[in-house]
Amino acid sequence: MRVFSPTAFNLLTKRSFATTVLETSATAFKGMVVIHTDHAVAAAGAVDLVSNGRLRWFATRSLSIVLGLVALTSWFIIVRSLFKLTSLAFLVLALLSCHYIFIVCASAGRMDMMSAALGFAGFATYLRLRESSLAWAIFLVRL
Repeated sequence: MRVFSPTAFNLLTKRSFATTVLETSATAFKGMVVIHTDHAVAAAGAVDLVSNGRLRWFATRSLSIVLGLVALTSWFIIVRSLFKLTSLAFLVLALLSCHYIFIVCASAGRMDMMSAALGFAGFATYLRLRESSLAWAIFLVRL
């Protein structure tokens, strides 16, 4: 988490994707730092909402928590669309929200939950809209 919060803060203040906590000069990866730009931009927006540099760790973690809620909602829609059983969807929601790895990813402030939540949201969008308008469902998922 400490790696991704300064990147968002630097993007917000210095308009640079540079990270100040990774030293790569003495490694084989000299000068090469891989940062997912979509997560950095979203985290910079979260840091901007908080607008206090000391709370940037809270902003990046809260972004992951919100994306965890998006992932849970998406799984609820996926299961309900596939099986037409709301009780099964609630069971999956309860089991997934208690899973250790899911909780860690949803609170770490890393880009893992963003990738998962947006992927699950794409599946949920397609499954929800495919019966009413297949063309619209495919169009929205392809965005």
